[in-house]
Amino acid sequence: MASTSKSPTVEEDWESASSVSSHDDEEHPTARVSAKRPTGASIRTLPAPTTVPNKTPPKGLDQPIEKPFTRLNSGTYLHDRPEKDVFRLLIDVYRMRVEDEYKFAGDVDEDSIYSGNQGMDGTQGFRRFLKKAEHRKRNLLPDWWSDAKREECIRFGKTGGGKWSRLNRAVEKSDIIEHYGDTQFPAQLRMLGEAVYGNVPWVGGASAAENGRMMQALEEKGGYLMRLSG
Repeated sequence: MASTSKSPTVEEDWESASSVSSHDDEEHPTARVSAKRPTGASIRTLPAPTTVPNKTPPKGLDQPIEKPFTRLNSGTYLHDRPEKDVFRLLIDVYRMRVEDEYKFAGDVDEDSIYSGNQGMDGTQGFRRFLKKAEHRKRNLLPDWWSDAKREECIRFGKTGGGKWSRLNRAVEKSDIIEHYGDTQFPAQLRMLGEAVYGNVPWVGGASAAENGRMMQALEEKGGYLMRLSG
């Protein structure tokens, strides 16, 4: 039975530039300077406003990039990255997709770690995902990708990815945000997942690609916009 959970909204995954700037201006303590200060009160020094970085993510990968949604729309998101970063991203695109299919559609493959079947480690579903990516009309994968690299990527997800990049461990949106330090990163993974599968796992609402085009327009106006976690 399909889940009644709503699809991710623009407000949840893609925050506009105006919402970021206006909220910060309203809440910043320097905007509320009192005309009368109690006798003996000390003046607190406030930190300078945080500068929004141009590259994403601020952590979790060896080489962050600029304008990720522009690259997603052009099909070059995984290109010109270190091999290990490509492996990490593919693993997390897959894990995010499995979580979304379970959450929004109630769909679980029999060999998924969500199935409850003993001995399932996620590798078979991940192998199917990689083969889908290999057969997309657009060259989503980098030029160096091969059958041997596919197997290397799978091994990385089983034993070589450290504590984070493990195919036998589930992740939620909040985990992705915390690990990469970027509230927009789940949107990037979902958009690449849509490019691989050709659809989204929720019913109604905007697709990841539609929201990605909106984010690309923002990038073209002034760079990548994000809020750091923590």
